[in-house]
Amino acid sequence: MCYGNQYVGLEQKNSSRPHQQQGCVYSITLQEAENSGTVVIGTLPILGHHALVLFDSESSRSFILSIFDKHAMLELELLCYVLSVSTPSREIILAKEKIKVCQIEVASRTLNVTLIVLDMRDFDVILGMDWLIDNHASIDCSRKEVISNPPAEARFKFKGVGTVVLPKVISTMKTKRLLNQGTWSILASVVDTRELEVFFEENQIQGFP
Repeated sequence: MCYGNQYVGLEQKNSSRPHQQQGCVYSITLQEAENSGTVVIGTLPILGHHALVLFDSESSRSFILSIFDKHAMLELELLCYVLSVSTPSREIILAKEKIKVCQIEVASRTLNVTLIVLDMRDFDVILGMDWLIDNHASIDCSRKEVISNPPAEARFKFKGVGTVVLPKVISTMKTKRLLNQGTWSILASVVDTRELEVFFEENQIQGFP
């Protein structure tokens, strides 16, 4: 079993600056997740929208892609603090918003989740240590499963997928993000000019010449 302990004590780590808290995320791309080997990947519904989700016990919090929440028109609210998130590339990203009243469906269970808005690449959502603790869940690395043992409810588990191959055609959300960043783009209209070949077959109907 892989069960991290990065979440505990993070909120108190920077007590001298109460308006800023620290967090960490170890996998924000598909390659980083596959190299880790201690995560589970799957597709789950979030408020009626399917999202590519990464379960990661080494991520201190749970996050949602900033473009995803805009595309799904989810309601945001400000955090009561600024979260300073360190990434695998040693960047520091400041997060200030979260999804208001958010739920996710896991193994036919509707569960509450606090998703903080963050700029990511290949994943729509990361469910981190905070979500695992709240749902008494752990990650079985060898079986690629997330197992939850709630004290007053029946045990349930979610089976992740194996190797994930991202499509070569990028999504609308990623396109919008690249355009907002000033990426050059070419809008092309493609018309199929090939002539449609029509074939007729001669069939003799019995009783008619």
